[in-house]
Amino acid sequence: MMSSKKFTHERKVYTFLDMLGEIGGFFDAIFLISSALIGAYTEKHFRESVLETEAPVDTDRKEEENPEKYEKLEHDLVQSI
Repeated sequence: MMSSKKFTHERKVYTFLDMLGEIGGFFDAIFLISSALIGAYTEKHFRESVLETEAPVDTDRKEEENPEKYEKLEHDLVQSI
């Protein structure tokens, strides 16, 4: 015996934007990605500016005079960053 009920099915494609909407929203994802990129960029330039301002080069002295001193200064500077 056949049933008189009729079933209809619809298929909805699950897109990447739908996924972003479910895990926090599209704008939050854009904010997170742009924050990571801008953070990496500013960190690089901050480190460069610290090295330029905190480690001036003394052109009157040569490294050959006391190489251990320069190695220690370089090591301390890298450790402080």
